[in-house]
Formats: sequence, structure tokens, C-alpha cells
Amino acid sequence: MVEENKRQVVIPGEIINSGVDFLPGEGTEKRGDDIVSLRYGLSEEKNNLVKVIPLSGTYIPRRGNVVIG
Repeated sequence: MVEENKRQVVIPGEIINSGVDFLPGEGTEKRGDDIVSLRYGLSEEKNNLVKVIPLSGTYIPRRGNVVIG
């Protein structure tokens, strides 16, 4: 079974998803039963996790990333 990623452009404060079935990820927060965007970017839902991939801004490295400086 292939899982399809739904991506849409969202702005800060926009409700991405409603309901208790989803968890907020990076760039999102839960307000009541709604998951709201904190950034301008692409929303992505995968395995009941909703996150926003920023379209602009600084790069924030995460554990496991290779950083050359």
C-alpha cells in the first residue's frame, strides 16, 4: 500500500488539520483539537504526524546531520 503525502502551502495561524487523530510536529502546535501552522511553508501529513517545512529562513541542523563549516 502506497501512502500519499498531501502537501499544501500554509501561512502562520492557518488550521492545517482538525481532530484528535493527528499529532503536531515541527512548525505546528495544537490549539484545542486543531493543529495550527507556526510558519509559512508546506504542510506534510505522514503517519498521523503533521509538520510544516519552511519555504524560507535559516537552516537548523538536527542530530545526525553532517555540517561542514
